[in-house]
Amino acid sequence: AEEALVAGTTAEYEVVYVDLSGNYNPAYGKFKVTVNKLASSIAVESAFGGSATTEYTQVYNGSAFVISANASHSEAEVVYTVNGAVVSEISLTNAGTYEIAITLAETAHYLASSWTKTVVINQARATYTLPVWAPGVDSIMSDLALPVVNETLNGGYSWIWKDLEGNLIDLTQKVGGPAEDVAYLLHFVSNDANYESFDVKVTIT
Repeated sequence: AEEALVAGTTAEYEVVYVDLSGNYNPAYGKFKVTVNKLASSIAVESAFGGSATTEYTQVYNGSAFVISANASHSEAEVVYTVNGAVVSEISLTNAGTYEIAITLAETAHYLASSWTKTVVINQARATYTLPVWAPGVDSIMSDLALPVVNETLNGGYSWIWKDLEGNLIDLTQKVGGPAEDVAYLLHFVSNDANYESFDVKVTIT
């Protein structure tokens, strides 16, 4: 009788040889049949800002980092997780580090499969335009115009005057000193998580 074996199982059979001529004794034997499950795979496509990419470290620019996947068979659907949470799709916009996992469960005929990757979207650096400073003899630090930032930052930003050692400067003190040119640090403070804070060295003439 015919018997269909299920993938992932092992069946043991016994064979009996009977000599109808009567010249030989009966013979017995056993054998096993194992039906292995097929391997499965996940085909992944990644894009940043609408362009295909295999670079998983990017700099924030407001675009989405999108990852999609297709399974090699139809017995199971791919499952997406971002930082351990199951999501319906992967579309990353904000700066941050994201642990991505795409899994395909084991089925009756196919083994499980998985794909993991770390996606890093680094903070951007805001661009700015420095003013032309021409302080007078009695000008104080608070009289100096501050740079204009070209981007719109959620939560805004601020500039802080510091000396070259990083110490805060009293805004009521006069600009400059005994030298003709005086260098300062302008510390940019970003209140937007997608933009970094940084220092700019400037010289007041």
